[in-house]
Amino acid sequence: MKKCERWLLGSLFVATLVIGVPPAYGSTAGALDKTFGNGGIALTTLSNIGASVVLFPSNGDIVTVGGNANATPQGTAAIAVVRFLPNGALDTSFGTQGVTNIGFADNPRDSTGAVSGALQGDGKIVVLGLWQHEVQFSYVDVIGIARLNANGTLDNTFGQGGKVTLNPPADFVNGTTTPTALLVQSDGKILVAASVIGCAIGCPALTEFVRFNPNGTLDSIFGQDGTEVISVYGGSPDILVELTTSDLLTYSRNVIAQYSPSGALRPNVTGGARLTTSTKIRTGDLIQPDGKVLTSATVSGRTFHDFMYQLTRFLPTSGVDWAFQNPPFASFVDDTVEPDDGKIVAVAQVPQAFTEMNVLRFNPDGSVDTSFGNGGSVLTAIPGGAANPGLVTIQPDGKILVIGGFQPSGSQASVMVLARYMHMAH
Repeated sequence: MKKCERWLLGSLFVATLVIGVPPAYGSTAGALDKTFGNGGIALTTLSNIGASVVLFPSNGDIVTVGGNANATPQGTAAIAVVRFLPNGALDTSFGTQGVTNIGFADNPRDSTGAVSGALQGDGKIVVLGLWQHEVQFSYVDVIGIARLNANGTLDNTFGQGGKVTLNPPADFVNGTTTPTALLVQSDGKILVAASVIGCAIGCPALTEFVRFNPNGTLDSIFGQDGTEVISVYGGSPDILVELTTSDLLTYSRNVIAQYSPSGALRPNVTGGARLTTSTKIRTGDLIQPDGKVLTSATVSGRTFHDFMYQLTRFLPTSGVDWAFQNPPFASFVDDTVEPDDGKIVAVAQVPQAFTEMNVLRFNPDGSVDTSFGNGGSVLTAIPGGAANPGLVTIQPDGKILVIGGFQPSGSQASVMVLARYMHMAH
């Protein structure tokens, strides 16, 4: 089998913003940004392309890294890197009309899934994926990394033709490998984290770290010839941090671990000042700057259409943070992000409809931020189909960017849609 990819918010009301109906722009927090796309929404023609991470080059462009379910005429899945101009239009000078597809497959039954991406200081784009390679009617999981030039072409100074692949360790060939995080360190070296399992049933999940030199070769001073496999309770990390001491911190939900620069597990977590951090991956959970973990969960309801959801915060070292009080709400959280002011922005689906993108904002203590939108929430619909969110991030200028999918009525395929909102009143 392939693996590709307590109450309603008190006085929380939602404002429906629909293309063609003039909304309020720019005057309040939560208003659509009229300088972006068509009235704040950029509806693309990119079919079956998603976004796992968003990167922001220094020129104000927007780069997404995600999966492309139909990258070839045979329907082979690949990684899609898409570049948009600051106004939401595709940057047609990038790749092929704004898109570069990256695959590692050597037969039509192989597939490549996107995991993460990162920007180097020189503007090059590093992409992490999982290549599922068919070998004698079964699949071997292979870590794949590619590097693109700023114009979307493969960087021939990296690996072989811009790509590097790494087979699983010998003990894990018959199991599974799932890459989870990517970090470009301050010295240009590339660190990858993955979960590895040695068999189909009953084997524990271990954490694998692999570090590459800037040219794509394995870093021989890290672990054993570039690879380190460690048993760490809590699963593989989805956030990697390089400290100013050159130590590495990893976060996996409410588990924090610290490693030496060469990949050895430290006996204690001492932390320290951060130097570089891996790119935020689309997830319903959020690691806050102070190390606290924010997660969402179902708290009531008997069917999916009447579930209530709630954000909960865990302390870095001990259980629930009871000072964080978030009232339940009727929206399924897809992703969360924390702007510089400490507030929490969540993007969610409304179970009763599944046709609109719901953006909510909470204060640092979990209470509803009633200064955002209409009582704390903004509901965005697009006529002619169903719009569902997937990822939320904060641009360098503080604006809120939501990326999701739009499925026209009667169509089996969805296209990528972007919406941009004001975070602060202007």
